[in-house]
Amino acid sequence: MQRAISGSSFGSDTRGVAPVIGFILLFGILILGLTTYQAQIVPQENAATEFQHFEEVRDEMVETRNSVSTAGQADVSQFQDLKLGTRYQTRVFTVNPPPPSGTLQTSDAYNITITDETDTTTNVSTKFITYRPDYFEIDVGSLWYEHSVVYLDERETGGVAIIEDQNLLTEDGTVRLTALQGTISESKTGRETIELYPADSDAELSGLTGNLTIELPTRLNGSEYWNEALDEHPEIYDQVVDAGYETGVHTLRLENVSSDDGFELNTVGVNTEPTENPSRYNINVGGGGSGGGGSPSGSDSDLVGDDVAFDDQNRNNLFDDGETTYTADEVGDLDLSDVNLVIEKNVQTDRIDQTLLSLTIRDGIQVETTTGVIDFETDNNNAGSLDVSGSTLASATGKPLLLTINQGDGDIDLQGATVESGQVLRVELDSASAGSIDATDATLKSASSEAITFKINAGTGDITLQNANIDSAKEVLVNINDEAAGGIDARGSTISSASEKSITLKIAAGTGGIDVQNADIDSGYSLLMLINDPSAGSIDATGATLRSANGQPVKLEVQQGTGNIDLKDTRIVLPTSTDGVAIGNDNGNELFVNTDSGNGGTVVIDRADTDADLSVVDMDVDSGAELERGKLD
Repeated sequence: MQRAISGSSFGSDTRGVAPVIGFILLFGILILGLTTYQAQIVPQENAATEFQHFEEVRDEMVETRNSVSTAGQADVSQFQDLKLGTRYQTRVFTVNPPPPSGTLQTSDAYNITITDETDTTTNVSTKFITYRPDYFEIDVGSLWYEHSVVYLDERETGGVAIIEDQNLLTEDGTVRLTALQGTISESKTGRETIELYPADSDAELSGLTGNLTIELPTRLNGSEYWNEALDEHPEIYDQVVDAGYETGVHTLRLENVSSDDGFELNTVGVNTEPTENPSRYNINVGGGGSGGGGSPSGSDSDLVGDDVAFDDQNRNNLFDDGETTYTADEVGDLDLSDVNLVIEKNVQTDRIDQTLLSLTIRDGIQVETTTGVIDFETDNNNAGSLDVSGSTLASATGKPLLLTINQGDGDIDLQGATVESGQVLRVELDSASAGSIDATDATLKSASSEAITFKINAGTGDITLQNANIDSAKEVLVNINDEAAGGIDARGSTISSASEKSITLKIAAGTGGIDVQNADIDSGYSLLMLINDPSAGSIDATGATLRSANGQPVKLEVQQGTGNIDLKDTRIVLPTSTDGVAIGNDNGNELFVNTDSGNGGTVVIDRADTDADLSVVDMDVDSGAELERGKLD
């Protein structure tokens, strides 16, 4: 018997319609939201990334300007990094344009023309340096360096903005000029190193006599900059005219450059030694080049003749009548173990291996050896400090440079110094009553496949490397091993080691922490930050960039103690994936650790190398949030 079903059919069944319509509506809202986010929010965030990068590269151009001056005036090679491009933050459901690049290059060559009162003329070639970003969101002009001035050229939209003022003409009327030669032309997203080499020979300028007229190429006209910048010296600054060079390059004319004032002309080569009529050191137009035991630097010294240093017997930091003086060779050869040595003029000698009561090298003074070591140390309970702040030290090729306090209560002060070792560079405290090592704003470099080390084996203070530039030809080791000592402060520093060589910052014993906020640490192998004392503090890598290579880890550990590890806004660059993370395509993936902007940083993974691990131990996250991992594209 069949039953008829009346009043019902599948065609009129609407029980699944509402959920489907709801899903379609939600999906449409999601797509609309993503479209709006892609069209409005992504460009805004990318513009912020571009602007932050431009601020960074602007500061690096100022550092390049300072490195050019140091290379020319201190006669020491400099190596300056610039980050030409940047990368946008990784996105899951939206997309970015390709990473923006930047172009760094030198201009065409132009002559600096120097003419004396007899119409004798000498030409020295020079160039400008320019950086041009290729951003997608913000429209910004090019950065330029010329004659110690760094400026932003936006003439097409607004004009010229001076970023770093001139020191071409000093307050006392001295013309201090550094010609730039050589060539660089690079366009990429990564970092580029500008190698700056001083001239190794002098141009023949000793024949110039009397007052000089100097004509310089410049892209800045008088009304844009020079009229106001040089108005305090109308007797020297003449004018800026359009004649003499190609369109867009003007002639800056200086005259009456007096032999009494002097004229400092140096030449620096980009990526090679300068070759086009190079010149270096101070040229006093009335009397030719430098002589004696030093150089034109130290001209304010009361020392006469070939004397370059004195024994500061009463430790008043002044040269007094009756105090013993020394020539450059005597600084290298004599027994000075009971001497408070003050070096006031440049020193060039075969070798220096000295045990002293104390050492002071005046700001701006250069000490170099031609065949041997530079070794300054103290070994007396009454000894004081080794103060080389603001000076330049360079040991001979293949020879070490050592600064050590074995006894006494002094510090080692390298603030603002340029220290270039021909082999290993070692700075150590080995006295229980010694103080600190301070290399703030210093530039330090080793060579011949040898390391750079900073150690407090015994002492009471800190190791400070704030804003230092440390470039090792082997490892970098920063170590504190005294319970009475403090911590390691490397905020804002730039530290790099050679390929397959590690960087280690370690507190084996001490009361302080390791602070690398906003530092850029680039290891050629493993990068280790270790605290192993119950009384020690924390590791703070806020805003830092940390890199390892060759399949080795970036490892931050508080092995003993209660300190935290702070990775807010930290960028860790590894040679491959971390454990348990699957990496997709060859480019562009980033693993976010604590993606909340207030509580985390970014780990960037390069999959082109072999396996490595990221180890983060005892990590304390602000506001109690748990460790989170974001997503990969």
